[in-house]
Amino acid sequence: MTGQAKLHYQETKYQQGMTVIGLLLSLMVLGVFVLAAIRLVPVYLDHFSIRSAINGVASEPEAGQYDKHEIRDRIAKRLLVSSVDAPDIKNIKIKRGRDGKYHLTWHREPRVHYAANLYFVLVFDYEATIPSR
Repeated sequence: MTGQAKLHYQETKYQQGMTVIGLLLSLMVLGVFVLAAIRLVPVYLDHFSIRSAINGVASEPEAGQYDKHEIRDRIAKRLLVSSVDAPDIKNIKIKRGRDGKYHLTWHREPRVHYAANLYFVLVFDYEATIPSR
């Protein structure tokens, strides 16, 4: 080896791997995403349970014979069984169209606390149709 090549070899020999500061910064970035997942996953699971409850009631064979209050009650019972911390069940808008079908609309904007004064605002809109009698 020449003198310059030997010097270059000695410099790079000790520059292997990640430093402790680099490792800590990587862990901090990973921690930010893990905390976000911990906060957001339960809200999404609740949303999927709400959709399932609405679809379940809408797919019942005799659902077209229910009135608005019975539809809300059946959805509320399904959410209770699923242990969903749902907002007021009265947020479901139920309208009967000219075709005789019920049109259900649910709009939710849950706010999820992240850290300090930071929040995630999620917007969920869901619509379903119950066939007429």
